[in-house]
Amino acid sequence: MAHPSGCGVCGKQDGLLRCSSCKAMMYCGVEHQIAHREEHWSACSAIRKSRFAIEKEEQALRGQPGDIFRFVVNFWTISKTHSYMRAHCALCNAMGCVNRVESLIAQVDRLMEETGSHRAPIDVSRDGDLESSRARETPPLA
Repeated sequence: MAHPSGCGVCGKQDGLLRCSSCKAMMYCGVEHQIAHREEHWSACSAIRKSRFAIEKEEQALRGQPGDIFRFVVNFWTISKTHSYMRAHCALCNAMGCVNRVESLIAQVDRLMEETGSHRAPIDVSRDGDLESSRARETPPLA
């Protein structure tokens, strides 16, 4: 199933601006953002609420003794992190309501970042289909 790309109203690809609230929908201008507001509102609101929940859960974890974020590999095995990780999954689910390539890319990036799965990058082709890409070379850390 191909996902549309570009402006949420006209599909224009150049000079796009992100919705400042959800950061998942793209528009070519304020006029199209306003025109699309009613249709976009529920997904935008869900994404905004999910981001707030993540911030709240992260603050709660950072308030715990020790650095709980150093357990990258076993993060899910720590029961204190479950609500934090569920909040991240809820955000990706909410972003799924924005049926655009840019939202799909943001979802994949977020999940890869949270799971540490940077070894097998996924690219979205121009027609919106997911396809595996060749491993990208990453520069050595300084």
